[in-house]
Amino acid sequence: MSEIVARPLVGFRIWNVEDDELRTVTDLGDTATWAEGKARAACKGVPGLCENAEHCMCGLHIYSYPHWTWGYGVAGAVVAWGTIIEHQSGFRAEYARPIAFLEPTHYLGCDVEAVMEVYGQRIGCNCRTNTGIPARMAEKYEVPLLNEKEIKAYMSWFGDLPRLATAW
Repeated sequence: MSEIVARPLVGFRIWNVEDDELRTVTDLGDTATWAEGKARAACKGVPGLCENAEHCMCGLHIYSYPHWTWGYGVAGAVVAWGTIIEHQSGFRAEYARPIAFLEPTHYLGCDVEAVMEVYGQRIGCNCRTNTGIPARMAEKYEVPLLNEKEIKAYMSWFGDLPRLATAW
């Protein structure tokens, strides 16, 4: 159901990083730039969520649970407000801004830990995690770089998880 929430909601998202800017490309081809530290959704080039937002895919997509990333993206927590449409894995929002970035982690197929056990030293990583991107984004957007445990506690200061989210 679409509604304007009284208290902001918090959640997680992943951004692309291009030219040291956070960017989001929606299913509808709209690009949200987070250049001023926040973003506003657009639907087919028109700012905001459309009148048919409950049946459209417009909005800034935000997850209730952390989604890890590797390579050239960055993951973090956001606070969102304005018109909110909740769904099973999170919600879509009219406005959002990053409040913290996640320290990079290795995905399940990464063999760096196994290599360390055999050779006693770190010898590369096949997951291509670029640890410099989250740190640069945290500094640029003036928000902290936190691990998973820290970010969960930190984001509760900014808002509530969506009603449909279960405990994690």
